[in-house]
Amino acid sequence: MKKSLLLGICLSLLLPACTTGAPKETAAWFESGEESEIFFSAGNSEPVEAYAGSFTVEEHRGEEGTQSIAVRYVRFPATTDNPGAPIVYLSGGPGGSGIGTARGPRFPLLMAMRAFGDVIALDQRGTGQSDAPPTCTSSVVVPTTRPVGDAEYRTLTQEAAEECWAFWADEGHDMLGYTTSASVGDLDALRRHLGADKITL
Repeated sequence: MKKSLLLGICLSLLLPACTTGAPKETAAWFESGEESEIFFSAGNSEPVEAYAGSFTVEEHRGEEGTQSIAVRYVRFPATTDNPGAPIVYLSGGPGGSGIGTARGPRFPLLMAMRAFGDVIALDQRGTGQSDAPPTCTSSVVVPTTRPVGDAEYRTLTQEAAEECWAFWADEGHDMLGYTTSASVGDLDALRRHLGADKITL
């Protein structure tokens, strides 16, 4: 039961992210692992000055031999002379791209929040521009030519999850590191990376 629950949690965290395409013009932003000045554009809006950055974390905290992965973000500087704590925008539950969301209809809201502090569009671990395991396409197929009951659907989903779990393990990724609690730990790593006493979500 525990393995099934973990498989479900990991798939719910990763599957949306693994299929999210990264805007091509952002590919060179994150080469150095440090902030670099960019001009960020969203829709028909005028480009704004921003900073692209990254920091590294353990894929599975506390596990010996785990690899490091990069978590990436875009920082929009505050427009006030007396900024408060950085405001971090999280997209999805997780699963969405904060950077991608900043390019959409929420862009004006994020720009307005700069009156209170720096605004950080964060791609949580495994999502968007941040490092993620490769996409897994399971060989399990849910029939579309006949009704599929709940029990059969659960069985097929479990088989697909186990297949992808094995695929990711073979690729050298520790899927137990892709959890909500790990993302919470990343937020504290982001706070330290920014040199902030606290952050606002």
